Amino acid sequence: AVEASYSAQLAQISRRAAQHVAQIEKKLEASGTQVNLVQNLATLARRHNVKILSEAYEQGKAKDGYMPFVHELTLQGGYAELRQFLVALQELPTFTVVQDAVMSRAGDAAVVIKAQLRMHTYRKADNRSSGAK
Repeated sequence: AVEASYSAQLAQISRRAAQHVAQIEKKLEASGTQVNLVQNLATLARRHNVKILSEAYEQGKAKDGYMPFVHELTLQGGYAELRQFLVALQELPTFTVVQDAVMSRAGDAAVVIKAQLRMHTYRKADNRSSGAK
């Protein structure tokens, strides 16, 4: 009975892992542009009542078949709103990962937080995008 239960749990975990891998592969196949990414992040920020104070974007060099798109955002909002924004990044149609995050109080207002994020959005590199731009 214990072995059967263990086998069933293992099969369920394996199915979930396969689903997650498929979702990531789909996101890596997405050929989003910088314009799409900016729009998607702006929509996400509005939805979670977070203000984008500044943003910078840079195309990285292809490595191991993947092209990183590096972006830095400075955001402002309440702690709960910033947390919701970070959690919602997984809803983006792209594979976007937070590499670094620094949060601090914005001025004297203890309820307003300023967040500086360095993120990478990855996609599969093609022959046209593997060179420097």
